[in-house]
Amino acid sequence: MEEGAEREIRWGGKGIRIPASYMILIVLLIAIAIFIILYIMGWIRPTSILVVGSTIIGWITVIILAMLGCVFLGMYFSHRILSRSSLTPVEETTLESARDVKRALALLEELRAEVERIEARLQLSEKGEKGKKGSKIR
Repeated sequence: MEEGAEREIRWGGKGIRIPASYMILIVLLIAIAIFIILYIMGWIRPTSILVVGSTIIGWITVIILAMLGCVFLGMYFSHRILSRSSLTPVEETTLESARDVKRALALLEELRAEVERIEARLQLSEKGEKGKKGSKIR
């Protein structure tokens, strides 16, 4: 054992270092489990201060572990989502749909410009025809 806080455990051929705080946490959880088993078997009275204290410590431990579990699950899922090198089929379909919409908007803009040019030509030709008809009447 090294100075201070870590113990090396061999597992699958690799040396894994476990911090002392985790070992203390595991010991506390085992102690709480033993107290719960003793309570269920009836060897400890329900009014015992030890049972009340272990229940409070147990709930605090469960709450802390639940929060840590949520954080680690969030980190795991965000890593899996962000580290993917390719897009999912749904994302690819969404991007293709966005490209189609952009193409359709560009085509509509071209059509709008063409319609405006045709309207401008029609207005000029109507003005010219009115002038020619007016000259024939006189």
